[in-house]
Amino acid sequence: MDGWITVREEAKAEYTDRKSVFIAETKPVSSEEEAIEFLEQIKKRTADARHHVYAYILNDRGITRFSDDGEPHGTAGMPVLSLLRRENLSDVVLVVTRYFGGILLGTGGLVRAYTESARMALEKAGRKKVERVARCRIVCPYSEYSKLESLLSAFSDAVRKESADFGESVEMVFLVSESKCSTVLAEWTEATAGKCPAEVIEHLFSSL
Repeated sequence: MDGWITVREEAKAEYTDRKSVFIAETKPVSSEEEAIEFLEQIKKRTADARHHVYAYILNDRGITRFSDDGEPHGTAGMPVLSLLRRENLSDVVLVVTRYFGGILLGTGGLVRAYTESARMALEKAGRKKVERVARCRIVCPYSEYSKLESLLSAFSDAVRKESADFGESVEMVFLVSESKCSTVLAEWTEATAGKCPAEVIEHLFSSL
């Protein structure tokens, strides 16, 4: 797997249909434990609600879960899950809390309400790409620091700085897209005539 798309940030949206209130909340997650914790926090916070419908996908781990939480089969959890799939999202959890308004919505009404509230939350959350990256470290004297800043700025669309330690020398740790890693390090070696250490610490999945 080269990468996937998830939501950029936690988000919340509210939708009302015939006095029933549907509150959808979504969040990027990196494990099933994190998804369940998010669900349990919402349940605790909205314990007076009638239903807590949810769906989450962790594609790289082969995990997909959903629940109608007491709603008629196929009217709640599956529509939310189907929306996540249509949006090609992974590493994401979405919970829709329903406060019943006293009027039955019917099968079609429930599907529309859960789908629309979920869609609204996803729209607010935005998107980000998780891809294969390399975590790199470069150590250089202060006299070469401006070259390092210029190099990373030139590849700003493919690089994210993580830390900088300004001690006796400058030590920079950053993430760089694997597709650009060899180019970035090669240009650094050329710019400094190979005098400054540069290394790949590890390979992982992350967003830039």
